[in-house]
Amino acid sequence: MRLPEDVERRHIISELERRGILPGGEPLPVPASPADIRPDFGSLPGFPEHPVIPLPEPAPVRPEHEVAGILRLHGEEYRRTHRLTQQQAKAMSDIEECRTGECGFHADVCGECGQVEIQFNSCHNRHCPKCQGAAKRKWVAARLGELMPILYCHAVFTLPDMIFPLCQHNQQLIYDLLFESAAETLKAFGRDPKWLGAEIGFYGILHTWGQTMWAHLHVHFIVTGGGLNEDGEWVSPEHGGRFLFPVCAVSKVFRGKFVVGLKKAYYDGNLTIPDEKAELRTPHRRSHAASHGKRGA
Repeated sequence: MRLPEDVERRHIISELERRGILPGGEPLPVPASPADIRPDFGSLPGFPEHPVIPLPEPAPVRPEHEVAGILRLHGEEYRRTHRLTQQQAKAMSDIEECRTGECGFHADVCGECGQVEIQFNSCHNRHCPKCQGAAKRKWVAARLGELMPILYCHAVFTLPDMIFPLCQHNQQLIYDLLFESAAETLKAFGRDPKWLGAEIGFYGILHTWGQTMWAHLHVHFIVTGGGLNEDGEWVSPEHGGRFLFPVCAVSKVFRGKFVVGLKKAYYDGNLTIPDEKAELRTPHRRSHAASHGKRGA
């Protein structure tokens, strides 16, 4: 059973004082507000004389509900009633223990006044919402540093909901086919002189869920608003940045490439069709179902 945070903190400070890492005695009084000035308490053992300094602004208030709190309340029951992979179970456990005594702690000690701030360590799991803030900022900053002074376009390729049961049994196949069909569609339109006649650049990010946490298979592409022709010269789109390629035409080509790839996987014996979707074993029905994936660039 995990101790409350305030009890854990008091225990940690007591242990540090017992080992002589921190000076013992009464804790330093806390001013009524951040605007108050800390009085001079003289020198502390192991620390230099400290000047009179104002306290920093209070830390931002945490949200009322967090994923970690929900998992701590209901995670054990969920694990008893659901079968999880080793990776899923570890992610749940890490998120529950993130920034608690289970992950250890570190103490920040002010060299001027001796004030101690106990901070519990993070779990560093890539699925933890608390741990990914800094990583996200670093990633965004790195991507911004790679941007060229050109137009960029956002393209989204979405699969229909009826594909999701297939994806549960054929994840790598469906994801690879989604990326390949979308990428080949973008390159085909970029090379077509009718629309651009150049090699474009792009990168894509897979999303398997929507904002409401319903299954929603789609991939986002950031596409250069132009490309390089055979002479290495930059070619800009003819429509002044209003759009890169026509949505309806891109949708039809993407849908065709995806259906062809899905049929090939079926006839090659590489596609596993669950019993609840037995009707998709009929090629005509399967082609009709995939044709609903019409959201394109």
